Amino acid sequence: MLSRILNYLGILMMLSATFYIPPMIVALIYAESLTPFLVPLIASLMVGFILKVIAGIEKIVSEQADLSLSFTESLILSASALLSLSAVSSFAYILVIREPIIQKAIDALFESVSGFTTTGLTILTNIEAVPRSLLFWRAETQWIGGIGIVIMFVFLVTKYKTAKDRPGESNKLISSYIRLYLSQGFSEKIEPSLKRSAKEILRIYAIYTLVGISLLFLSGLPIFEAITICFTAIATGGFIVTEAFYSNILQLGIIIVLMILGASSFVIHGKLFKGKLKDFFFDYRFIVLMTTIVIGILVVTVSGGNLGTAIFQLTSAITGTGFSIVDNNTLSPIFTLLVVIFMVIGGMLGSTCGGIKISRFYMVLKSVPWIMRKLTNPSTAVVPFKLKKDMPIEEEQMMMTYVFITTYVLLIVVATIAFLLMGYGFLDSSFQVTSALGTVGLSTMSLTTVPLFGKLILILLMLFGRLEIFPLLIIIKNVFSRR
Repeated sequence: MLSRILNYLGILMMLSATFYIPPMIVALIYAESLTPFLVPLIASLMVGFILKVIAGIEKIVSEQADLSLSFTESLILSASALLSLSAVSSFAYILVIREPIIQKAIDALFESVSGFTTTGLTILTNIEAVPRSLLFWRAETQWIGGIGIVIMFVFLVTKYKTAKDRPGESNKLISSYIRLYLSQGFSEKIEPSLKRSAKEILRIYAIYTLVGISLLFLSGLPIFEAITICFTAIATGGFIVTEAFYSNILQLGIIIVLMILGASSFVIHGKLFKGKLKDFFFDYRFIVLMTTIVIGILVVTVSGGNLGTAIFQLTSAITGTGFSIVDNNTLSPIFTLLVVIFMVIGGMLGSTCGGIKISRFYMVLKSVPWIMRKLTNPSTAVVPFKLKKDMPIEEEQMMMTYVFITTYVLLIVVATIAFLLMGYGFLDSSFQVTSALGTVGLSTMSLTTVPLFGKLILILLMLFGRLEIFPLLIIIKNVFSRR
């Protein structure tokens, strides 16, 4: 098992060296130093080469010929890749952070993890004084992280579908985990070929990116800002390259559309590109997402809030983007509560955003009348649960959804208590923890002054949120069971 994981991780690390070429080009354009990107580029190549050598030795020792990954190995590889990319990328930030060595290392890792997990929380101050090439790199990490999580989703589902027919390939826990995805209606919509699926997703993602950049540039943004903001909007990331966010209505409108596209499943984007408009706009997940946003906007405006602010802030919260046009500390209590709820809900599965996901939220809502019907009927009566007319859901799949949501809430509670013990207020603690776990990026406090322990907690929450909790738990279980 180890040789296969190290082999693919080594290949990925060597390929990731190409990620540093675009910011190096930007550095040349703006006459900035290449060192912040040369160091991680070389490190990526070296780490990748070492991993490949170790994998080769392990393969010879274990006499292992099969290079195909099991489902468990795929999960371990996904988590390992995210950690490795973030760790190597942190070298780019170390050179611009002026702190003692340990503080500098943690802050650099924090910024890097926030990028690749598409969270958008930042410890950098005076953004406009940061080298343009590094700002470009921050945006690029979110663009990479956004498409990476979508392709990982397709890979895992495809892996499960091919592994089902091979005995011993997946255990009951893993099967239940992936059925948590399949129960949302993806099983019949994903392309049978991983290669075709990945190419289609990359094509759609690239088209949205190019169109978004063009529209933002035509709306008046400088080309550098148009590129970086589009990168982070479509990836629902949230990093910005200016101290203050934009106020132009046209630009905000374009950004809102990009955020919603990023938070929508790329499975149904494929339908849109095939001209099947009805399958996109009338998909139940898209309808629930938009309905939730509209209800939130109505509640805020009726309670006296500004309509424009409500539209942008709530869309930014539920899509997990984290852009903000106002100081979150100035929001009314009802507005703040809705932002927190929206950060927990999130967008669709198979999208670039975090949260518990809109389909799981919808399942919980629909299960209330279902359980009432079940309780009022005889115990022998069969009361099927359906998300929609042609989508029955097994009770085991419902249980997995509830377990996921319960675990999600428990993580918020435990992390909030940790921040309370560090001396922060309840609002700041719960808001920041929810934002990190939902990979949103909205904030009510300065993260620069947060203790190292607090930053480590936020880093862990961002990783849990990006990997959807269970993969890390499965890895931990696998490690301890082997021991």
